[in-house]
Amino acid sequence: MVIFRYMDIDREKSEWVVATFNILHPYTAFNSTQEMIYFTADLHLNHHNIIRYCNRPFSNTQDMNNALMDNWNNIVAPKDLIFILGDFCFGGLSRYSRLFNGHKVFIKGNHDDCNMLNSLLCKIDGLNIFMIHRPFAQELPPLIDIILCGHIHNKWQTSKRETKPLINVGVDVWDYKPVSLNQVLNLTHPIEETCATLRVL
Repeated sequence: MVIFRYMDIDREKSEWVVATFNILHPYTAFNSTQEMIYFTADLHLNHHNIIRYCNRPFSNTQDMNNALMDNWNNIVAPKDLIFILGDFCFGGLSRYSRLFNGHKVFIKGNHDDCNMLNSLLCKIDGLNIFMIHRPFAQELPPLIDIILCGHIHNKWQTSKRETKPLINVGVDVWDYKPVSLNQVLNLTHPIEETCATLRVL
């Protein structure tokens, strides 16, 4: 079972409340033993300069868009749940979103101008997983087990923040593919032993 919560960081005193966003209603009874859960970030569809910035192996945005869509749809089934941790596309969110499989939950990135969640806390199979675009953008909620982020592209895949495993789910470090919940969980154990040096971005 997946339980959604979000932090209202605009209030003078932040508090955790059960999410009531319409986009989340279909997933409140999502059964993670039957459907798969995936995470991704930083696709930057339609963003030509990202090819050069991150040394992506594509000749133009059309090739990049098609490869990212094919990789996604070959992994994510229509009934699966996928969390997008920011910077999905440059313009045309509704137009591009319908081309990609899965029930989607969007978290706002620094290039997004839509009305999205700033962060999200989910309880998935007993684990409190905190999702945010920028890895160091806001204070951490209490009692979390894993932090997922995007934003830093190909700088690192795993790190730590306040002793918590910090995992970059951006496509640049995942072969331009979504990341499954099992892949995330498999990464959390090595992080306890070795991690990248933290830098505030």
